[in-house]
Amino acid sequence: MLNIPQFLIRLLPSSMPWARRILWVGLACYAGGRSGLSLPKLGSQISLIGPAAGIALAALLRWGLSMWPGVGMAAFFVALAGGASSSTALAMAAASAGGPLLAAWILQRAGLHRTIDRFFDLWLFCAVGAAAGTLLTTTSDALWVALSTDPLVVLPTDWPRRWLSGVAGVMLVGLPLTTLSRESLRLSFAQWRWVPNLLLSVITIACGLLAFDLTNRGGTELSPLIFVPHVLLCWLTLRSGVFLASSTTLVLAVSAALATQHGHGPFVGSDISNSLALLGGYVGTISAIPLLVSALAGELTARAERWQAALDHSNIGVAEWQISDQAVTLSPRWLWMLGYETQSFGFSLEAVRSRVHHEDLLEFEQALSKLHVTDCKFSDARFRMQCRDGSWKWFQVHATVAERSGGGELVRVILTARDITEQRTAEDRYQLSAKLFEHLQEG
Repeated sequence: MLNIPQFLIRLLPSSMPWARRILWVGLACYAGGRSGLSLPKLGSQISLIGPAAGIALAALLRWGLSMWPGVGMAAFFVALAGGASSSTALAMAAASAGGPLLAAWILQRAGLHRTIDRFFDLWLFCAVGAAAGTLLTTTSDALWVALSTDPLVVLPTDWPRRWLSGVAGVMLVGLPLTTLSRESLRLSFAQWRWVPNLLLSVITIACGLLAFDLTNRGGTELSPLIFVPHVLLCWLTLRSGVFLASSTTLVLAVSAALATQHGHGPFVGSDISNSLALLGGYVGTISAIPLLVSALAGELTARAERWQAALDHSNIGVAEWQISDQAVTLSPRWLWMLGYETQSFGFSLEAVRSRVHHEDLLEFEQALSKLHVTDCKFSDARFRMQCRDGSWKWFQVHATVAERSGGGELVRVILTARDITEQRTAEDRYQLSAKLFEHLQEG
């Protein structure tokens, strides 16, 4: 069987000397800084996306705060390549390393999950990693550039653009690098999952490109396809997690920026800077989707796990009865009380009924029949069920109507069961003792 993730997983080093990691971080940040200069610009020298900011934060979060020399070294050489003096390049490098370093330290201290599976992680990454973490770097860069020209004229427009470029870099480049892991690769590409996941990713990008009318120059009408990637990204995030969805968002954002720069798509106007600003709003919405969906799904999963843990510790089993197909699904806890690991005896109502003691079948069926009455919301019953080893256990079951059709017909029922074997045994012993005492008094 073709197994793509094994090759990708081997590319992630489990251990690497510090100096080699510093070199890799430096090269990656330098490449990100130089590549950013080739992307569409909000001003004369400010890229729409600043990849170096995202690479720096991801490196510090993944490999530790000791990676800051690589970030500073890359920023120094990028500044020199941009025409800055040695002293200016050194100051800009210190700020470029200090901003991500401070943000990464706060994120680690606050307990950020790199999987972004909580709303707390969502706000941490956006507020600290993207927004606050880029303030120091962009403020320093803007000040040094403004001091060499006219601060009062340049700074009010230059600083916000640099900050937005850094935020875009963290959201678009930093997010997939931060969430990349062996587990994320398995979730995205394990076994044959890579086929539908990659297909969904390609369709998302294709819909975005079609919306920007790459074949017809000057098409400014808003196409409905421009909203399709938002829906597909939600689906992709639920299927594969943040990594693949955010990587798809990065490709889509870069393609859309290049298309707009070359006069294609709904955001094209006479002023390319204004066009890219409008595009920035669009990119912001698609970049937020993987974060929001992942955090929401993570919170729902965690809540379900907490409820399941509470039920398990309370020794309560849960079952769901679907009336349409007469299927009854027992929870792992209920199966455990019967001695099963899986519901091997079957999922039909008849299969569950076959486990009920013949002397208790009448009470079992009366409790279920009662629920078909429109005004009935719940019913209770006590009956014995046969365990895997052939023994019998007493259960107290509470059945609640979870859903009815518009006509009042039963659709879905939730059952909870508690093992009362010891209680029932104690009651039987008490009754036997009482009868024995009564016979002794009479005799």
